[in-house]
Amino acid sequence: MIMKSQNKRRVVLSFISFLFVLIYVGCSSSPNPTNKTETSELTTQEKNWIKNTLSNHYGGYEDMLEKGFSPDMIDAVDTISDLYKLFDIYIQDTHFTFSKKGYEQYHQKRMAWIPDFDKDTSNIPDSNKFYYPAKNNLGQDYVYAEYLIDSPKEEKALADRTYYEKPIGNNETYYIRVGTCDNNSNYKNMSSAHKNAAKYTNIILDGRSNSGGGQGPLMDFFNGLKSAGYDGTIYVLQDYHSYSSGELYCIAGRYTSNLKIKLIGTNSGGMQKYANCVGYEKGDLWLWLPSNYFALPERFMGEGLGYPADIWSLTKDLKKTFDFLNVNTTGIYFAPSQKPASEFNYDSSYKIVNSGNSKMTFSLSIVKDSSKQSNEWEYVNILDSFELASGQSKNVKLKSEYYTVLYDNPSVYFSYTSQSYGQGGGWMCSCQWLINKTRTIEFPFTEHDYNLDYSEFINK
Repeated sequence: MIMKSQNKRRVVLSFISFLFVLIYVGCSSSPNPTNKTETSELTTQEKNWIKNTLSNHYGGYEDMLEKGFSPDMIDAVDTISDLYKLFDIYIQDTHFTFSKKGYEQYHQKRMAWIPDFDKDTSNIPDSNKFYYPAKNNLGQDYVYAEYLIDSPKEEKALADRTYYEKPIGNNETYYIRVGTCDNNSNYKNMSSAHKNAAKYTNIILDGRSNSGGGQGPLMDFFNGLKSAGYDGTIYVLQDYHSYSSGELYCIAGRYTSNLKIKLIGTNSGGMQKYANCVGYEKGDLWLWLPSNYFALPERFMGEGLGYPADIWSLTKDLKKTFDFLNVNTTGIYFAPSQKPASEFNYDSSYKIVNSGNSKMTFSLSIVKDSSKQSNEWEYVNILDSFELASGQSKNVKLKSEYYTVLYDNPSVYFSYTSQSYGQGGGWMCSCQWLINKTRTIEFPFTEHDYNLDYSEFINK
């Protein structure tokens, strides 16, 4: 009995030992644990590129380190979503942009200050109150504003992104529409605009919906006014869609001790603290990084919050605001509107003929004076762009989409763009014509590789 028990025990122990051997062999022969970065949405090489690019090129990198950021934090990231959460914690910069192909682009949300017209402002901190000549719903001169992220209450951006100047208000005011800070546009003329503007009692700089660009002409303008000893009032306009150098107060705010400046509108976009952006690309990755700091006026509320206005005014109230300030704004129209233009139903068509020797691509748009007033224009777009080979022609129907009110800007009424490809490369031609109040078309050019039958349009 004892012998049988010992034999049985040996068999059991042998079997257990065999099982351990199997388990050990199985474990040792199985693949190594998967490296995290192999299944990550970012490879090790991509993470290293992000770390190196930030540390070597980002103007806000020192600020990130001061907040407690460490490059090792990027090593620990597995998903693009986690990377974005990391950016949210350590970066406060509305210029900063990151993207990887196939994923949603990262940029920080901006915050809009929205007035509460029904709020009693008597116990509200001054920092959250705005002077409002149109008065709120309680008849108060001040409104309370709270900020919301990407608020649907925001006014839409203006379509007019041009630059032009004109005297208004019975020659009392000089109006400058600064719809762009693109140095390749007429904006460069602002460098010498002070010569005319300094002759007027008031100056309105309308920077609403200006998405930015360069600051040189704007600085030249204010330096010129300062040197001329200008003693009138400068009204700077902005809205939620004024960004970067398009937030004109970033320059205007430096001259408040020398010039009388009033900031009117909503808060601006708040894309200010860092400047001079450069793009960096590696494979599927792209970074848009400001390279340095920008000295800002004290009233800047922060990235995404912008500059608070001295006088709160939505676009629809600007006329009322200037009336309150006794500033005559006759000659401009502040409130562009877009609405369906079903009353303008065009059935006519244009006949386009390519009489050149190469294939041409056409894209046309036409505006028409819909109210016999120079500052109201209806936009009528041709249905699509098209190509014509040499000798071919095409009838293209017009499509009425909407009309909008512009700022009496005479620069773009009828535009034509064509692109031609022939031997030795290609060229692009862009031409413009004016439709005057008598609804005729004036052609400043006489020789083109096309014919345009516009008789039906004139008859309209």
